[in-house]
Amino acid sequence: MEEKSPFKTETYKRIFSKFMADGESTRADEVLVDMDEPRGAKISLLPAKHSHYVATCKAFAATTTAGKLLVAVFDLYGKFYECYQMQLHELQNVVAKKAFGGMNISFYGKTQHGRLIMQMYIPNHQFGTDLKEQKNHLRLFAEHLSNKTVSIKITDEKVTDKQEFENVTANKPQYGEKKINPLQDIFDEIIRMSDVLEENSIDFIKCKSGVSEETINEVENAFLINLPEDYKNILLLSNGLSYQGTEIHPIELVRKVEIPNELEWNQYYIIGSYIGDGSLILADSKGGVYYGDHVNGIEKTTFMEFLNTWLIDSLKDDLAENGL
Repeated sequence: MEEKSPFKTETYKRIFSKFMADGESTRADEVLVDMDEPRGAKISLLPAKHSHYVATCKAFAATTTAGKLLVAVFDLYGKFYECYQMQLHELQNVVAKKAFGGMNISFYGKTQHGRLIMQMYIPNHQFGTDLKEQKNHLRLFAEHLSNKTVSIKITDEKVTDKQEFENVTANKPQYGEKKINPLQDIFDEIIRMSDVLEENSIDFIKCKSGVSEETINEVENAFLINLPEDYKNILLLSNGLSYQGTEIHPIELVRKVEIPNELEWNQYYIIGSYIGDGSLILADSKGGVYYGDHVNGIEKTTFMEFLNTWLIDSLKDDLAENGL
């Protein structure tokens, strides 16, 4: 007999009822989302992925008639963890973008635990649930989240991986329209090398359009930190890069390390990873950069040393090995 999914309508109704005032109700826009727990707590561990350190979880999200956003977070097995409350009129930088099979929605806001970043992936379909109107709920949720939320039309059109990459590439910042970025030449060389690899059907860099200085400042203010300057300069050009296990995290994924009983680690912030085995690139609150792995612990470095060693040199090696 097939096991029943724990993510059912009665699940979120029971949780939400505890956080709503008399006469307050949801606005019929409940959606089941995939997300990272906003405070970075490790509430789920995926089977057979022991190095998995991102707090992947499920959450029900809905707006209410009293102008609130409720996000009830569960682990991957349906155990309730936390319900966040946010005032809709206080949400900032709400971004809704069409993604493969659904929508990505991200925003900042103040919760009962302080100011947090929320990033959600909302599939058009949720198999194994009884949310039969998921697509309609998704559309309503995006509309209710903020009067400035959706800048693109939500459609049922399927987007292929290639189309998604082309859409992202088309949104790269136009060089010359902004002030000179000290890493512009290095970034252009990274893109040139990745383009050569892609033309020869070899794995390529995943690029996103850059973020604004205002967005970076808001994250720094939220965490009360100064991010590394070279990391911020890369973000202005591309909000995240990845290549063969090495990742420069987008600004939305910057988070504090939270490992129980590990005081040394918990003073740092995660800005990327390398090797693909859970080894991390860390930053302290003053802009210092460090390697962090389970073998050597925490070692001081620079962002440019990381960029050259784990990204640029890897691209050059792959070009050489393939006679390019």
